[in-house]
Amino acid sequence: MRGSQGGSPRGREIAPPKRREIAARLREGARVKDLAEEFCCSTVTVWRIGAQAQLRRRRVSHSRLRLCFEERERISRGIAAGESARAIDRPRPGPHALDRQP
Repeated sequence: MRGSQGGSPRGREIAPPKRREIAARLREGARVKDLAEEFCCSTVTVWRIGAQAQLRRRRVSHSRLRLCFEERERISRGIAAGESARAIDRPRPGPHALDRQP
């Protein structure tokens, strides 16, 4: 058992620079088996590194043009109420603005 011999309980960790190199080589079309032999790790490890790299590439930071939850909710309620797009888009007065009306 590795954990009892002083090593990591999950096995030998792959350093971040090597992980990046494996991910880049996978994108270029290298075979998982060849990379596993070259980096002295299992094919499962190489496959996981490739899967993690794909997920990181798919994650996109939020655009400033993306609607927030409240905006999506307002649109949804407007559609359900049968309002026109112009009426939904119109800014609504907050509760403090209603207090100032005569």
